[in-house]
Amino acid sequence: MKVKVIKRFRDKHTKQVYNIDSVYEGSQSRIKELQKLKFVGEEIKEQPSLLDGNVQQTKNAITSELGPYELNQLLHEEKQDKKRKGVIEHIESLLESE
Repeated sequence: MKVKVIKRFRDKHTKQVYNIDSVYEGSQSRIKELQKLKFVGEEIKEQPSLLDGNVQQTKNAITSELGPYELNQLLHEEKQDKKRKGVIEHIESLLESE
């Protein structure tokens, strides 16, 4: 689990200092303990990326409804990470049609 730090503290197990607005990752029991002490807030829900999944799922998720800025970001991420030819060609074709 990941939670946002709302009050500066030093973790008693790792001795690491966590500042306000940083992210703390730990077990559910440890996070509940820190929440009772008001050091951390609610759990951070991670948004799945449009690039997660296989090529077909990714191509279905990335549509022309996204703007050029978002498409360029996704293209850059794909080229840096997985480098899937089908996904890259799909994003480039959407950018060309804009």
